[in-house]
Amino acid sequence: MNKIPRQAIRWYIGTLHVGNSDETIAQDIRTRLETYNFSVTEKQIAACIDYALKCHHDNQKLYNDVMTGRL
Repeated sequence: MNKIPRQAIRWYIGTLHVGNSDETIAQDIRTRLETYNFSVTEKQIAACIDYALKCHHDNQKLYNDVMTGRL
């Protein structure tokens, strides 16, 4: 894996509940990368987790904006 699979991560995070903790998201991404044996380095795993958390936080903000009537 040379690049972060942004679209796949964005799609997967979109399927999760916005109430999930950052720790749950991080562990889930790590487990998926290690389970499917994508031969990734720790640096690549960290980059994927960082991107997944960014997507998760964006989803949380969107949810909050919709539920509070800001959108």
